[in-house]
Formats: sequence, C-alpha cells, structure tokens
Amino acid sequence: MEIYFGKNINFLRNQRGMTQEALAQVFNLGDTTIGGWENGSSFPHFRILVAIREFFEVDLERIVFHDLLRETNGYVAERDVLYTRPDDEVSKLKAEIEAMKSAVMKLGLTTDKLQSMEMRMALAEKEIGILNSEIERLKK
Repeated sequence: MEIYFGKNINFLRNQRGMTQEALAQVFNLGDTTIGGWENGSSFPHFRILVAIREFFEVDLERIVFHDLLRETNGYVAERDVLYTRPDDEVSKLKAEIEAMKSAVMKLGLTTDKLQSMEMRMALAEKEIGILNSEIERLKK
C-alpha cells in the first residue's frame, strides 16, 4: 500500500494558501518539519496526525493512503474528503480514551507494586539463605 502523506500535506496546505512555515506554526513545530513530511524524509507522531486531521477536516486514512490530488483533480470536494463525526460518537470516543488512560494508570501502579513485591521477595530469600547458613553453622 502506497503512502501519500507528504504529497497530500503539500496539496492540502497549498489549497489553503499556506506556506510550510505557516503550517508549522499552526502545530507549534520547527520551520523545516513540514518540508520533511512533504519530501518523505520524516513522518509526524500520531498526536500530530490527529491534529492534522482536525485542522484539514480530512479523514486520517485519506490523508495517509489516498492520492487526494488525483482523486479530486486538484480540487478538494467536501463530500469526498470532509471528516465529520456526530457529537454522540465524539463523546463516546472521548469516554473510551479516558477509560484507556485510567487503565494504563492502574497498570502502571500495578507494575510498580509488583516490582516492589519482587524486591521484598528477593530480600526475604536472601534472609532465608543467611538464616539457613547460620543454622548449618550452629549444627556443627
């Protein structure tokens, strides 16, 4: 599957009459970042991809995997590329994201507790080893 991300960013940016520097400012990025995307030498982090989707109102799959210039003959037809979601779907997605964040936090805490327990167990095993050595010494 071919990736058209850089070509599409160039196309969408030009449709808005923006320079690379102006688009970089929108996302609080360095001046050369957009050029790197457009020439294919770099690719944005997922968080930035989501912001790009929102800014251009184009579905992420279309930005990455479709040749928007060819599909629209140089013109962005809203019915083809507009990205919209009903408010209730957005609310559901936000709730799911919050639930996932909570689960990740709990997992992180669980991992910390597990590591603490493993350390205590290792110390207890050392103490048992020392006590066993002392018992053996006393038996002699």
